[in-house]
Amino acid sequence: MASQISRPATTLSKQEKPGPVGWLSFAIWSVVALLLVIVEILLLPFTVGRGIHIPISVLLVVLGNSLIPRVMSIGTGVRWAWVVPAILWVLIVFPASMVTADGDALLPGKTYSATWNMIYLGVGAATALFGAVFARTDFTAWREHRSAIRARRKPASPP
Repeated sequence: MASQISRPATTLSKQEKPGPVGWLSFAIWSVVALLLVIVEILLLPFTVGRGIHIPISVLLVVLGNSLIPRVMSIGTGVRWAWVVPAILWVLIVFPASMVTADGDALLPGKTYSATWNMIYLGVGAATALFGAVFARTDFTAWREHRSAIRARRKPASPP
């Protein structure tokens, strides 16, 4: 019977309860995530010259939704911090795409920028999912597991 290689415990699952500094860090990163979402929405219709759209907000949503969950997960000590940026993004962006009673919408749907709005929504949702998975992944455990497998596969060297 082949010996089983046990997976090392992840550092994310061993997080202790956060102290006051952890909660303060959590609050600060939550505000940063919230402000980033608002800036992304406001920069979505950004044009230069005669209507040439610059997709700054698409780049910001990729970076923000990919990296902020990882930073919050590791830096705060709060076990569920990895999901907060995605929840904030959804709670701000989807209502912003709906038309109000006055006919206003932050993400308009009947103009050329509607294409960029749909790209923004799709890329934002995909990177929010990616960011959540990326935040929960412990790469040191993968490296240790891979090195254990390699050590098991190496033949013993002759004396």
